[in-house]
Amino acid sequence: MGVTVSPVRAQQGAPIDSLAYQEERNRLREAQEAHLQALRARLARQAASQRSVSANAPAVTFTVNTTDDVDDGTCDGIHCSLREAIHAANATVAEDEIAFNIGAGGVQTIAPTSALPAIT
Repeated sequence: MGVTVSPVRAQQGAPIDSLAYQEERNRLREAQEAHLQALRARLARQAASQRSVSANAPAVTFTVNTTDDVDDGTCDGIHCSLREAIHAANATVAEDEIAFNIGAGGVQTIAPTSALPAIT
């Protein structure tokens, strides 16, 4: 949405009335400023709405249950590698947790086959 500027035209070759020109220019500036204020308010409302959605999103705990580095795109109770858990947590807006419950006791080692994704 823009504001079109149209000069005040002289009638039948008469000189442009500088007062009329100034009034038109002021009117256009006021219209532009009103438009900018409305746009700023709309952007502020959108930002507040996005913060509200993020704050109200429920956190999820993704539980790593294998030492392998397979990523089939699903982190569930049957199979969830550390890579899958990171991808799943990054896909939500909440502050999720990644927990570990890997099989039999003893020390378990996860050896990623490539760099893990950043945690966002």
